Amino acid sequence: MLEHFTPEDNEHDDSEFHKQVRVQSQETVNLPDDREFTITEIRNAIENMDNKKAPEGITGENFLTIEIFPKFITALYECLGRGVFQKRWKRAKLIPIVKPGKEDSEEVSKFRPISRLTL
Repeated sequence: MLEHFTPEDNEHDDSEFHKQVRVQSQETVNLPDDREFTITEIRNAIENMDNKKAPEGITGENFLTIEIFPKFITALYECLGRGVFQKRWKRAKLIPIVKPGKEDSEEVSKFRPISRLTL
């Protein structure tokens, strides 16, 4: 199952499309509206969230109760900008979930792999 969901990344097996994607992923992207932001700005944005439109019932108040959240978001943004992530953010526990209607199948493709980061 692990081999099915996490195949080796072999550049020699790339299609032309994948070769282009691989090259593009190495390029720095600078968009006109890109800018740095601070932990204070993140905190302010969370405080100004409309709690009536909260996804999955998670409000800005919920985020602020987790004191580390604004700092985490700022660190994540910096990682995205540099294209470098800490090793501990690259470890995940792979949890196979059976797709609806595929319970009786013997195929490994009946599973949907869910990755839970193990920070």
